[in-house]
Amino acid sequence: MKRLEFDERSRPRDRKDVKLSLMAKQQGKCAICGEPLPAKGSELDQDDPVLGYTEANCKLVHHGVTALLKLQRTSCERFAVRSGYGALLRFYMF
Repeated sequence: MKRLEFDERSRPRDRKDVKLSLMAKQQGKCAICGEPLPAKGSELDQDDPVLGYTEANCKLVHHGVTALLKLQRTSCERFAVRSGYGALLRFYMF
C-alpha cells in the first residue's frame, strides 16, 4: 500500500531532487514574490497536479503560498462554473 502512495505522488527523493534543481534555476528566490527562499521550509507548487512533481510542472515558493494559491484556484473554478464560464476557465488558469 505504501508503495502505491509513492507511485502516485512520486518518491520523496525525487521531490527533493526537483526542489534542489528549482532552487538553482530560480537563483534561490520565490517564484511568486521574488524574495529569497529560506534554506529549509520552501514548498513545491504544482501547476497541474495530474502531471506530478517534475521540474517543468512545479515552481518553488515560500511555505504557505501553495495553500493560498490552491484557495485562489478553487475560488476561480467555483466562480467560473456558477457563472457559466467553465469552458473558458482552462484558458485563464494560472
